[in-house]
Amino acid sequence: MYDIKITLFCLMVLEIFFSSLSGQGLIDLERELVKELRFIDYPRTPFGANEDYDSQDPVYDVAIIGGGMAGLTAAAALFMEGIYNVQLFDESPQGYEGPWMTYARMKTLRTEKNEMGPALGIPKLTFQAWYEAQFGEKSWEDLDKIPNVLWMNYLNWYRRFLNIPVENDSKLISLAYDEDHFLLELDRKGERRYVKAIKVILATGRGGFGGAFLPSFIQDLPKRSYAHVMENIDFAKLQNKVVGIIGCGASAFDAAATALEQGAKKVEMMMRAALLPSINKFPSFHSQCFGLGYYAMNDDWKQKIMGFALEGTVPPTLDSIKRVQNFRNFSLTPDLQICAAAIKGHDVFLTTNKGEKACDFLILATGYKVEGNRQPELKNFIESIALWKNHLTEGNASSKRLGFFPYLGSKFEFLEKIPGQAPYLKDLHCFNHASTLSQGAICRDITGISLGAKRLAEGIAADFLALLADDFLNSPQTIETEFDPNEWMVGQDKRT
Repeated sequence: MYDIKITLFCLMVLEIFFSSLSGQGLIDLERELVKELRFIDYPRTPFGANEDYDSQDPVYDVAIIGGGMAGLTAAAALFMEGIYNVQLFDESPQGYEGPWMTYARMKTLRTEKNEMGPALGIPKLTFQAWYEAQFGEKSWEDLDKIPNVLWMNYLNWYRRFLNIPVENDSKLISLAYDEDHFLLELDRKGERRYVKAIKVILATGRGGFGGAFLPSFIQDLPKRSYAHVMENIDFAKLQNKVVGIIGCGASAFDAAATALEQGAKKVEMMMRAALLPSINKFPSFHSQCFGLGYYAMNDDWKQKIMGFALEGTVPPTLDSIKRVQNFRNFSLTPDLQICAAAIKGHDVFLTTNKGEKACDFLILATGYKVEGNRQPELKNFIESIALWKNHLTEGNASSKRLGFFPYLGSKFEFLEKIPGQAPYLKDLHCFNHASTLSQGAICRDITGISLGAKRLAEGIAADFLALLADDFLNSPQTIETEFDPNEWMVGQDKRT
């Protein structure tokens, strides 16, 4: 059995083991962090649903799909509740979980550097503490935004220090329920295997409930001619090529800049709007009060406020725009409607309202769909899952778009469309972008991730208590003998 019951001794051993890989400042930070954790009584007394663990046929209390920031933070929050029988699975190689080293092509994070991130309220677990330990306070003061590579290094340290078990190169193929457990079918480098879990958390990011949105005209193009921005594009192969980019958000500009920096001959960005989007509707969504209180608001309010926020395109950052502005071989075409696409020779030809446009390769910065029926691991459950379209106000302009979001409970759990038909859905948790309409922006971004993970972990702990309620009433393990009363009664009759 993987011993995930982290002790202070184990943390100190890890500190010594990695001393050759870290500077003295980081070693000192880890020593201080061990003490800080001890001050809040961590590690907790183990608590979970499954004590009869079989290493040959393990049943995890919680299996987490996704080893990126959301998955790691969820696991750490579970540890803080004493739930240690947890296993994470990620399809990427170690060090490439999440978007930071693949399709997040900005040079630095867009989030302000002083956000708490996944630290769960523990000061010395923050990025700032990690950074200052290695580079000093002055360097922190001079730092504008966090470089992607440093953020990924921080997450790797976070994972290592907290001893979070992630099985890399493991892709979830299917998910089923066998009346007692979820059965996960995994593919690890071509080898299929099955594991069991009482609860499953889908920490699968922006595309975790429907995948990339692909415009209809793409269906006539061979896959070699285009890619969505969420894919790991080999930009080196676009050197001396003409690249077309559809979309005008931050990811579109970052893709354009990357292509130009890699030597593309020409990059043309095409957008439907007449002007670049410049209004960010999400800043207030990241306040602590908004994150804490959003779930308790009524459905009509959620529908209206999120319909407003999700309408239109999130604007690019000035940093993203500045990356392309000095390239003379970059152009931006507004008011463009694409009617059709076809291959002629080796080129992609787009038929538009402004004539025909040609390029060697097309990059789609077209966002993500929220349609659970497109998610392979949900095929056995999607017909039973409650969606927002069953709860929306009729006639609202945003109803069609919002209707496919899952209608989640307070613990990010899926709810039944018809009560009583699929009670096991309460043990399947949607900790990805699709939770936004139900929960607010508390698991999709760096700003709210700790708040979301705490809510998720506290809810799972409550579920396990409910599962074990009868055992706690009847089990002698819930009773401790503080002292032998007979020993303390000796001589009492003589004193009286």
